[in-house]
Amino acid sequence: MGEKIKETIQQKATNLLLILLLFSIFLLPSFKIVSGFPKVNVSDMLTPFFAVFVLMNFKAELISSSKYFIYANIVVIIVSLISLSINHRFSILRDDFEIMKKVKFLIVFFFVIIAANQINSNKVVRVIFILVCLFNFLHYTDLFGFNDVITRYYGRDLIVDTFGLNSLGQDDTKRIIGTVGNPNNNAILFLFFVIYFFPDLKSSTIEKVFFVFAIFGTFTCQSRTGFIAFIIVFFVGSLIKKYSIKTSLLFTFLFLSVIFLLNRMGNVYLNTIDLNLMKQNSVQSRMDTWLMLWEMIKLKPFWGYSPYKDYFYNSNIYSESEYFLNAWRYGFLGLIAYIIVLWTSFISSIKMRFTKSGFCLSMFTIVIAITALTNNPLSDPMIYMMYAVYAGLFFSDKIKLERVTT
Repeated sequence: MGEKIKETIQQKATNLLLILLLFSIFLLPSFKIVSGFPKVNVSDMLTPFFAVFVLMNFKAELISSSKYFIYANIVVIIVSLISLSINHRFSILRDDFEIMKKVKFLIVFFFVIIAANQINSNKVVRVIFILVCLFNFLHYTDLFGFNDVITRYYGRDLIVDTFGLNSLGQDDTKRIIGTVGNPNNNAILFLFFVIYFFPDLKSSTIEKVFFVFAIFGTFTCQSRTGFIAFIIVFFVGSLIKKYSIKTSLLFTFLFLSVIFLLNRMGNVYLNTIDLNLMKQNSVQSRMDTWLMLWEMIKLKPFWGYSPYKDYFYNSNIYSESEYFLNAWRYGFLGLIAYIIVLWTSFISSIKMRFTKSGFCLSMFTIVIAITALTNNPLSDPMIYMMYAVYAGLFFSDKIKLERVTT
């Protein structure tokens, strides 16, 4: 009887931790504990509990089922540590946090693998998605002064103050920043749900409705890279799901209707996607930044400059590409390690693409790989944890399958 009670308590604690993890990732803002200290999220505070849970339930199959993915992430951490050491940045807390984020990723990854066996995550994800939609709706409409009262805790003051305004203070397109605090990364958040609810022939009506709302949310973020990632994911996903021509045309009509609706609402940012890319200010500024970073990368091609966040803050620039950022921070060794992480997760999951978790991880990896061309998705703690969740869910299913086959 004592063992049974112990198992029940552990299961309830596991369920609670997983629910808190998912809610903190998608809905709770980061905050500063003390001035001068980097922002933390509730999931950061829960990480020691995740680590204890992993140690209590650790089995060799956790490593064997995902060894190449784990090894790739360990290499990323080792390269990062060497870069910090070479550049004498260990005493900089802001840079140390980048290493902690990578360690946290592995801890959360292992935790989700184990915890996914003990809870119906589908119900939790549905509830979270409804709350995400509600948050973004209130943010978009600014009902009851929502942006000043709530959204300000999620995004920088400048982004919140200029929401829906151009540089002259006039009404302009509304690019929702949501709970991520950035329209480009908020599009990735909605793409997480687009992929999760991606319908097949057996999908329920409610899942199809959620899929449509997730698409609308993605487009409302007005992210060009997010839009391109969506098109590619839908094309690949429709092939995997074996959509008929009729179904594909029906969804294409739906997408065009959403874009038309956004245009009628005054959101025309996506109209700037055209062939004359080099005349767009955002593209030209990115090119200038990349050229500058490239000249610096050539000076330290192997180990880079370490995270060295102060350089970007003091220079008032953004890397605008996670590939360039990794090459600048950790040299080509760091860039290669980053690509191997994406590659190992994609290769493992695409082999099981007809399972839900295999489909989700492979499609989300595509999203990361595409958006990383002009943004820094995995540099955002929320997006990084979303990736850990999908990876954990997939390798948890992979372990179950291996148990059955052996």
